[in-house]
Amino acid sequence: MHSPRHHHRLLLSILLALALPTTTLNVPPRQKDRAFFKFHSRPDIDAPTWTVQIHEEAAVDPGYWFVAPYSDLDQPRPGAGYVGPHIYDARGDLVWSGAGMFQHWNTFDFDVTTIKGKQMMTVLYPHGRAGLILDEKYEVCKEVGLEGVHADMHAFRVIDGGSRALVITADHVRVGGEEAAMVGFYDRAGCAVGHVGFAELDVNLPGRPVFEWSSRHHVGLDEVTFNDDRVKEECAHHWDILHANSIDKFADNDYLISARHTDTVYKVSHKDGSIVWRLGGVESDFDFIGRGNPIFSRQHHAQVIGQDRTHTIISLFDNAIGTGPNEFKTNSMARGLILLLNTVDWTASILSEYRHPRGSTVSSRGSFQILESGNAFLSWTYSSRISEHAPNGTVVMEAVMNAETHTYRAFKHPWIGRPTQPPDVVSEAVSTNIGDTHTIVHVSWNGATEVATWVLRQAHENGVVENTTLAIVDRTGFETEIAYEGLARYVVAEALDSKWNSLGRSKIVRTTLLDEQGTFPITHSLVDTLRRSKGLAVPLYSKNPVHAFFCGFGACAAAILCLLWCARRRPLLPALAAPRRVSKYDLFMREHLRSL
Repeated sequence: MHSPRHHHRLLLSILLALALPTTTLNVPPRQKDRAFFKFHSRPDIDAPTWTVQIHEEAAVDPGYWFVAPYSDLDQPRPGAGYVGPHIYDARGDLVWSGAGMFQHWNTFDFDVTTIKGKQMMTVLYPHGRAGLILDEKYEVCKEVGLEGVHADMHAFRVIDGGSRALVITADHVRVGGEEAAMVGFYDRAGCAVGHVGFAELDVNLPGRPVFEWSSRHHVGLDEVTFNDDRVKEECAHHWDILHANSIDKFADNDYLISARHTDTVYKVSHKDGSIVWRLGGVESDFDFIGRGNPIFSRQHHAQVIGQDRTHTIISLFDNAIGTGPNEFKTNSMARGLILLLNTVDWTASILSEYRHPRGSTVSSRGSFQILESGNAFLSWTYSSRISEHAPNGTVVMEAVMNAETHTYRAFKHPWIGRPTQPPDVVSEAVSTNIGDTHTIVHVSWNGATEVATWVLRQAHENGVVENTTLAIVDRTGFETEIAYEGLARYVVAEALDSKWNSLGRSKIVRTTLLDEQGTFPITHSLVDTLRRSKGLAVPLYSKNPVHAFFCGFGACAAAILCLLWCARRRPLLPALAAPRRVSKYDLFMREHLRSL
């Protein structure tokens, strides 16, 4: 049985633990909220966060996600802070935000291509009426003007080693006579039709298309399946009969164009613009054979996979339903399809199918990419949902943006980013309510992919950087917190790669001495950083406020019950007031409190 003195010591320990003041720092917490990243070092960045589910980590292809969130396709003014191109790593952590670079105007078809052996980014920038090619420094190395070809927002595909680019174009005409009568329209003014086409541009002479094609004289109104029961209304407001949404080129120099409003993929001759064949729609040249449901509708992103003299392999994104008032499903869910076309027997069959991870249809937009490993990477547009699939169709990863925003397409590629701008640093001196001073540094480098470690060094106002290392920490994400126990009035952060080679360093930054008037509770992440800087273990605690409340309430209740129990066994006050010999335990507690 324990002695009364033991019970009193236990009680004293509990009361002291509850009575110790909460350590506070005069720095406001700034952490990732549910929908958007927030950073000390880059408060201007407002990038959406992701919820990521990795089902088979070993099967996920290495690489980065290239997405371009938007809020309004017909953008009348600059959008929210997240609008623009972004790069994320395979776990959904931000790598680069280009929203500010494009002043929060929409960008589309943000992709990667190889030009002269180097990886380059390509992006369509409608507000600037241009397609842009950017290098690993995130600098524009080529601007392809699109003013003269009436390009729309659907595609900017750089081909032929960077010498040519493909874009979708639009044109408006009035159609009358027999052609309009075919769909039951007899108004003398004719039917206002939006014909679309494409252009191949020389990136060095963008004002002079190498090849142009229009659906006019090639695609009739009787092929249209979008709002074909509302001919009169559509003809009065420029009937979008084709709505082309992707363009690619075959090895034989012919073109592959996807038309959403005819449910058809067309092969177009590079010689005279004639249609070589149609796949899908009401005038398909192919009969579908084999397993599965081969019927697709409102498709997007048709791409050439391979071709020989007798067979062609293409991929496409099957939306399976559209946005019209009388749409019906042609498949139970949206999917990516790889199709084998026999151009001798004129048959088509499904080679592979990649289904929506949630079994949903997608009424508009979307993309489908085959990775070098054989995996498939798909964008399902809404909430910017993406997924990666093994070659057999199994979902190995899926992710969705936490913000209510969408991306027209998404791609995955290996990438090495080497920005020329220096890292961004914010340094703040914070003091605890027990007199200690710490320098807390937040560092980030927008677009840098090779950083493994950050080194914090002492600097001086005159520009001298000492060799003295204040702290060395592993990179923990887009932004890393570094803690130094003491006051460093000027600091520099240096980035090292995995082999400890220097990648660059920040400018000399003066540490801000925060106002002693305002104090804020120390954040969990900052507690962890401070403890790690001292080589201490990081404690486990709950970040859920409800859970923390009940834990605290339970601790207080336990202390009260313990107090009552001890008082019942022996009066407490006399025991505390009675003179007694100072024990080793008492000395330990005093030293512990003094160290705090």
